[in-house]
Amino acid sequence: MSSPLYYCALVADLEILERENHGFATSYMPLGLDATVSWGTLDFVFRNNMEYPIRIEATASGGNVTVSILGTDERDYYVKMDSKVLATYNYETTYRDMVADNEDGYKDGDYIITPYTGYDVETYRCKYSKETGELISSTLEDLSDYRKRDAIVCKIGGGTAETPNLPDVSGSVSDNPGALPPE
Repeated sequence: MSSPLYYCALVADLEILERENHGFATSYMPLGLDATVSWGTLDFVFRNNMEYPIRIEATASGGNVTVSILGTDERDYYVKMDSKVLATYNYETTYRDMVADNEDGYKDGDYIITPYTGYDVETYRCKYSKETGELISSTLEDLSDYRKRDAIVCKIGGGTAETPNLPDVSGSVSDNPGALPPE
């Protein structure tokens, strides 16, 4: 819930007071646009710095979360977020020899530890004129650092396990991540 709320607060041009990215890149938000909360240690805090009150609406259905921030918009600009990957840290794959009837039930080629690619990311809050669509300003919003985690793959009986196909766990770095609402 904190990541979609963070994104909405950014594009509503609200003031972000406290935010931390997840430790690993998420698959449901573009890099740099996630926020994590951990009771007693990490929080996400923002302030309504607009002239009028806002209302937050949130729903969860079918495994999807939808968050909206509603209010009076008197601005002559709109906000889009942009991210720049500064560094990529690729994971390495190692193999653990195991017997076929191991107590955890791993089969040859199974992931014991699922890998994550690491990233350093800058995120910018970009303001565009509603009238002309021209960029008015681009301000560094935050720096995010996502750790890498190396893969460990099961190899049965000294065989020749090949790295299994892995779904994309590197975070969404495409131009059209599909996690955000259409413009």
